[in-house]
Amino acid sequence: VLAMAGGRNFGQSQYNRVLLTKRPAATAFVPFVYTAAFEDKWFPGSRIIDQRMDNTRVMLGATSGTLGELGVETFNIQHDDTTSVRKALIQGKNNCAARLGLEIGVEKVTALAKRAGFGEMPADPAVLLGRQEVSVKDMALAYTMFPNGGTRPEGIHFVTRIENPEGRTIWKRAEEGAKQVAVTDPAAAWMTHSCLEESMLLDIGTASNARELGLKPMPVAGKTGTHINSSDLWFAGYSSEVTCAVWVGLDKREQVYPFAFGRHTALPVWVDVMNASVREGKEPADFAEPQGLSLVELCELSGDVASDACLEMRPDPADPAREKLTKISYMEYIRGGSKLGNVCKLHTIGGETAATGFIAEPGVPVPPTGPTGVNPALAAADAIPVRISAATVLGKDPYTSVVASAPAEAEEEGKEGKDPDKKGGDDEKSVVVKPAIPVAPAIPAAPVPVVSPGTAPRPLLIEPGKADIE
Repeated sequence: VLAMAGGRNFGQSQYNRVLLTKRPAATAFVPFVYTAAFEDKWFPGSRIIDQRMDNTRVMLGATSGTLGELGVETFNIQHDDTTSVRKALIQGKNNCAARLGLEIGVEKVTALAKRAGFGEMPADPAVLLGRQEVSVKDMALAYTMFPNGGTRPEGIHFVTRIENPEGRTIWKRAEEGAKQVAVTDPAAAWMTHSCLEESMLLDIGTASNARELGLKPMPVAGKTGTHINSSDLWFAGYSSEVTCAVWVGLDKREQVYPFAFGRHTALPVWVDVMNASVREGKEPADFAEPQGLSLVELCELSGDVASDACLEMRPDPADPAREKLTKISYMEYIRGGSKLGNVCKLHTIGGETAATGFIAEPGVPVPPTGPTGVNPALAAADAIPVRISAATVLGKDPYTSVVASAPAEAEEEGKEGKDPDKKGGDDEKSVVVKPAIPVAPAIPAAPVPVVSPGTAPRPLLIEPGKADIE
C-alpha cells in the first residue's frame, strides 16, 4: 500500500473507512459481470438487448417499475434497442449488465467475485449491479487483476521493511515471488480491460472527463460507480504501476447530494492520486496484450462480420458540413481459434452479401481505403457503367478493333461490300465489316442503396448470448 486515506479529517474522526467500512459496490462492480461472460462464449463484439427492463428481474431499490439507468452517469438516458457488449460497458448501461449476468448465471459471477477477493456473496440478481457491500481495500485488490493478466496478489501489506534505531534494516519483505491468485484467464481480463480503457478515452465513456480534470498523459483504465439514490459513489482504476479505488459517501448512508455521480465526486480524487503516483523510475507503461487473441472486423451497426458493403454516409472529419461514404467497421478482440458464422446482411451489394471483412492477428493493419474512406476495389466494382452510343475509333484502325460480320449479316444487308483496308481488284469479293462496339450492361434502376445512420432495411433479430461462435 503506497497511500491510504480513511476519512476527510483524522482530527475529527479516527475511523478508517478503507479497512473497517463496507458499502454497496454499486456499478463499479459490473466489470466483473462482463469478465465472467468473457470466460464463456461472449466477447466484446457480441450483441445484447438494450431496452427498458422490468425491475422485478433485479429488484434493485424497488420491487416493481423500470430498472434505473444510474450507471450511465448522465441525465441523457437513451436505449439503442440492441448494442455491443463493449459499448454497453463503456456507457455503463445497467439493463445490459443485468441481462448479461442473468444470461450466464448469477452463480458464475459470484464465483469470480470470490476469486477476485470480495468474499462470499449471495446468489441474488441485485449483486449484478453492486448491491452487495464491499470494502475499499477489497475493491482495490480486485481491480489489480485487470492490469495483471487475470491474477491478483494474495493480499495487501503495509510494512515493507523494519529498521532498528541505527537505521539498519532488520527485516525486509521479499518483493519477488509474492503469491498470486488466479482469478480469470488473460484473454477475459484483457477484453474487459480494453473496454475500461475506452471508457476513459471515448466521449461516450462514463469517465471521459478524466482529462478535463487534469489527468496526466498516461495509459489508464477504470470504471465509475453510482448506487441508487446517489448514496455511494466510486471510481476504481489503474495504470501499469498503481491500482487505486476511491469511495465517496456519508456515514449515515444518506444521499450525498441529489443526482450525484461517481464521475463528478470520486473520479476527481482518483485523478489527483494517480497524478501524484507518477515518479521517476515508475512511469506508467503501455499495457501488454496477452497471447491467444485475434482481431475480427465487425460491422458497427449489425455486429456481424463486416463486408465490403458496410458503408454509410457520415460527417467528413475534414469538413463536418458535408458527408462522405465511410466504412463503418471496427476491429474487435476475439479468442484465437473462434469462428464467427454471420456475415453482415444489413449492408449488401445488389442484394447479395459482399465479400467478408478482415480477420487477422493483433498488429496486422486494416486493409487500406481510398481518400474518401472507400475501398478502391469496391468503388470500381460498384460503379455505374456508361453506355457507348457510337464507334470510338475514327479513321484508320491501328489496333484492328473491327471484326468481320457473319455471312448472314451480309445477306441481310442485301449487298456485298468491300473491305476498305483490303487491297485487290473489283472482282475480289469480301464481306461487310463493322466496328466492334462493346455492348454495355444494362444500367441499374438505381445506385447501390446507402443506409442512413439509424435506419435498417431489416430488423435486427438478435438474442443475447447468441454470438454464433464455434
